[in-house]
Amino acid sequence: NLSWAPSTDNVGVVRYNVHRSTTPGFTPSAANRIGQPTGTTYADSGLAPGTYYYVVTAQDLAGRVSPPSAPATAAVPDTTAPTVSLTAPAGGATVSGSGVAVSATATDNVGVVGVQ
Repeated sequence: NLSWAPSTDNVGVVRYNVHRSTTPGFTPSAANRIGQPTGTTYADSGLAPGTYYYVVTAQDLAGRVSPPSAPATAAVPDTTAPTVSLTAPAGGATVSGSGVAVSATATDNVGVVGVQ
């Protein structure tokens, strides 16, 4: 949930432009604009885990746009655990000795960094 102080203008602010990126220091554009509320709040939802950066601009009745706000940062946590399955030896197999090959596959909605 984002909120900011209202902007002032001699002609009158008609809307705000909310911009989002996964890259810090990004330039706001129509391509990364995610909303145009008329008030000073915006709720961004349904995001994948990761870090997001936001800036807001104000737009007046004449169509002029302010410089961007200072950036805000939000982190969406990864709440889904990875899954792993043993691919060798086969399920139910009996193994012995010191040279047993073990392999597995692992998946995750964000990414797997390692398997132990």
